Amino acid sequence: LGGQVRWTSLMRNWFVSWCGNFIGCLTWAVCLGYLSDAVRDAGQEDLAIAVAIKKTNQAWVSIFLKGIGANLMVCLGVWQATCAEDVASKILALWFPITGFVTMGFDHCIANQFLIPLGMLLGADSISTADLFRALLPATLGNAVGGGIFVGGIYWYVFDSMDKFHFIKDRFRHEGTTKLEQSHPEDSPSQVDAV
Repeated sequence: LGGQVRWTSLMRNWFVSWCGNFIGCLTWAVCLGYLSDAVRDAGQEDLAIAVAIKKTNQAWVSIFLKGIGANLMVCLGVWQATCAEDVASKILALWFPITGFVTMGFDHCIANQFLIPLGMLLGADSISTADLFRALLPATLGNAVGGGIFVGGIYWYVFDSMDKFHFIKDRFRHEGTTKLEQSHPEDSPSQVDAV
């Protein structure tokens, strides 16, 4: 928003980050969730399947709106942790927003990149690869809006754009003073000092 980064660079960064996270989530789901039998305890496997089915059987708009809420809370947690000075404060700053978005059932694309494939691996046969990507698209777009506009955009407006506004206002004030001095040279400070 401030013109520091080209839009193509931003899109490339988001794409590489999304793909890298997806590879990591798939690896985690296969190796640590499926092959290790870590979620095969009583009730955990059924819960993982139920979560995956629920996340893929929602309306597009619902996933999009939950995506906005999820990344808004994640980004607020990151901002708060960045402001904190000690480790305990950073943990608490992250803990509450992340716990909140998970508790409210919001859809974060990276969490869904793990939860849905894990459910598929454990036996959610009703979910196809197309269902997976139909659930990830609105979550990803909602995450971009929640983090990019509702957190990043507001912080940019409050801190960066207002600085530019004050710079422009000061510039006009200076130019207005210069024009006034040119229109009334007898009142200019340099002539008053010379007297």
